[in-house]
Amino acid sequence: MAGKSYHLDSLKNNEVYFSNIEQLNDPYEGLLHYSKQGITQSQRMAALTHKLNEDHNDLKKARREAESIFKRMTTAQFEQHIDRLCKEQFDRFLAYHRENRFILSLSRAYDTDDVFPPPLTNMMMWGHYADGMRGLCIEYDFEKLRSSINSINNVKVTSRTIDYSETSLPVVRATTMLDDMAMRHHGTSREVLNAFCTKNVAWDYENEVRLISPIHEHNKFAENAIRRVFVSANNEKLVRKVKEILSSKSHKPDLYQVATHKREYKFGFSKLEY
Repeated sequence: MAGKSYHLDSLKNNEVYFSNIEQLNDPYEGLLHYSKQGITQSQRMAALTHKLNEDHNDLKKARREAESIFKRMTTAQFEQHIDRLCKEQFDRFLAYHRENRFILSLSRAYDTDDVFPPPLTNMMMWGHYADGMRGLCIEYDFEKLRSSINSINNVKVTSRTIDYSETSLPVVRATTMLDDMAMRHHGTSREVLNAFCTKNVAWDYENEVRLISPIHEHNKFAENAIRRVFVSANNEKLVRKVKEILSSKSHKPDLYQVATHKREYKFGFSKLEY
């Protein structure tokens, strides 16, 4: 991160920030393809029956009404009618997820046996997210972070590894939506969340994993979830501020200074006392 005042406040207060979809930097974030392929008449009839049953609370009556609707229409009219209901239901469902699912983007260590694994040594990460190698990076114990967010905030955050695609946008299928309308399998929710966690392969250097929370903005976590903190040697003022914050904590994570090598394209890490 860039080391702005709000980043330092989050470090001080043991908080992480969950963004909504619109706040993320990928222009394709949250975009998906809604596919109507493969819908069967039996799926349409079952979905309509269960939709009508929400009003009647009488499955036999709902089934008779669905059959009556089917008989009054041509096959094409019936298909259009049910497909429109399905799309309206999906649009409401997607809007709900966009308004009530918030994302913390993290970068996974490629090799946990490496003392300083990528992304710590990834120049693009330091350049793009750490203000051109003038910011900092916080390393978390992933399980402690996730479990403490759950317990402290009384929520259930889920985690998903980003799937990187070379070409196609993620797909959410109308057939899944219709099955959910009939049997409530929650398959559409899974497909939407999977779509929220799919990006173009150009982003794969991030090696991203996401936590998804129902709480927007600040979520508290246990400070012992912080394993190490890395701060750029290019920013002495930031180094001093980070030292002050870590000194005030009961948990004392290791602090490292990160510097570019003088003759090679690589980074050097030196441990700092505070």
